[in-house]
Amino acid sequence: MSLKFTCPVCKNHRLEEVMTNTTVVTEILGIGEDGDLDYGMQINEGDDTYQYYQCIHCGFIIRNSKEPITDCVDMVEWVKNNCPQEEN
Repeated sequence: MSLKFTCPVCKNHRLEEVMTNTTVVTEILGIGEDGDLDYGMQINEGDDTYQYYQCIHCGFIIRNSKEPITDCVDMVEWVKNNCPQEEN
């Protein structure tokens, strides 16, 4: 089953992973319940040192409290708890 991200700000469904100190941005095309992510095209490859997840449309950053979520499993939990999912 694939989870659906819905941005709480702009209601867009496109999510990207941003890696700082390297300027690597990759669109996330699918979110598996186990934390497996399906990636789209990667822009500007480099050594990844820090990552976070944000809406590709408006830049809303997924956060736990005040800190950006940096782990894909935590991001999946955030999506499960904050994004309405369609019933199968």
